[in-house]
Amino acid sequence: MNVPSIEHVIAARHYFGLDGGALAAFEVGSPLPSQEAENEFYCPFRISIRGTTSIRSSYGVDALQALLLALGYIRAELQVLDEGLGGGLQWFGGAADDLGIQIPDVRS
Repeated sequence: MNVPSIEHVIAARHYFGLDGGALAAFEVGSPLPSQEAENEFYCPFRISIRGTTSIRSSYGVDALQALLLALGYIRAELQVLDEGLGGGLQWFGGAADDLGIQIPDVRS
């Protein structure tokens, strides 16, 4: 599958270590209909970890599934980085041990 570029960024975040140094960042593009297959969507995303950047896409049956799979992949990559650091990966406004990528339960 071709990995398309990110034309319209809908979300981004930067992560840093306990010393304040930049360690990771990501950008998520707007989900779009796939050119690979009918009834398929893709969501491009860029992830940079310790200076290595890659652009990838996740695919789903609709735009929401493609977006959620992209966020799931990004979260997994950040968890690996955080575990390798022994914890301490942070983002501005986030608490310790919180990568800030989860679906909140909003039921009353």
